[in-house]
Amino acid sequence: MSSNTVVTVIPTGDERRCLERELSREYPFLFGGTLYDASAREEFLYWYLRSRDFRRKVLDPVALDLERNSYFDHDHIPREILEAACDYQLYSFWLPKMAGGLGVRPETMMLIIEQIAGGCLGLANLIFVPTLALSCLIASGSSNESLPWLAEIVRREKKRDPLLFALAITEASGGSDVQSAERLKHSRFTSTCTRVSGGYKVNGTKIFISDGRIAEQIVAIFFERTAENPGGSYRMFLVPRDLKGLSIGRNENKMGVRLCSADEVIFDDCFIPDKYVLNTMMAGSHANKVGVELILGVTRTGVGGFALGAARAALEKSLAYARERSVRGRKLVEHDWVKHKFALMWRNI
Repeated sequence: MSSNTVVTVIPTGDERRCLERELSREYPFLFGGTLYDASAREEFLYWYLRSRDFRRKVLDPVALDLERNSYFDHDHIPREILEAACDYQLYSFWLPKMAGGLGVRPETMMLIIEQIAGGCLGLANLIFVPTLALSCLIASGSSNESLPWLAEIVRREKKRDPLLFALAITEASGGSDVQSAERLKHSRFTSTCTRVSGGYKVNGTKIFISDGRIAEQIVAIFFERTAENPGGSYRMFLVPRDLKGLSIGRNENKMGVRLCSADEVIFDDCFIPDKYVLNTMMAGSHANKVGVELILGVTRTGVGGFALGAARAALEKSLAYARERSVRGRKLVEHDWVKHKFALMWRNI
């Protein structure tokens, strides 16, 4: 823990009981049954307070202005927010303890994502999108390949200098198809991955790559067919962004979530040495495809966390407005038709 790390204290007594009652309504699976033990509840409470503190103190005061400004400065990167996230250990909390991380439970991780997405979806993507690439890194090779990188993330976080990763898999001719072992055979890839002496020669363009222009390392996944394996399999690489033959193209002009870029990552006769090859343990055809599908499928729970955080924030802001705004001599929230709408919103969340 660095000297900049924010300290979070769980309240005691009546204040804690009041907090637990509030959370038991929103998260009954945690506080309303026997599925989770006391240590899980303690972890959940700690990170609920910690992520809420980050949202209220760091995101809420600037999120709207940053999102507005992104329409005029499309490529702006709020470095100060990324650095502040280091003080809350938002890059290492989910990493295994053997790598220096905090090893929090997946359920707690979803809570953290939900809280911060409620403050700003764009900033939440900036901070948490690297976990997608890192999940592939962790699952694709031996611990000798992944642990040094995970430890480096922890070390850089303590220096308030986050080490960011991006995942490059989507192409113009293949999006979700790339992530399904069943649909893969119907996909049409334009990128090529050819074995050459000492490595691979890669050509092609990956699109909609979140954090592409700010990531220092890119996990790139290509589809490779050989004479020995005509059905093809994935080939996965971890490459530095400044590798010769790799460049960043257009940042898509999105309608929203603009603080997280969606970039083209272009490979133009890019030679990738063998030392950057990751999936030596997933070289089999079917196991390779299903493995990637499972990795990416599990991470989709994080996407659900983004959506839930945005929906909950919309409800909170709408309710606050309805309590202040008057129509026909009564507060909006006092009208039956408004109460009905809020009840539907709460049920859906």
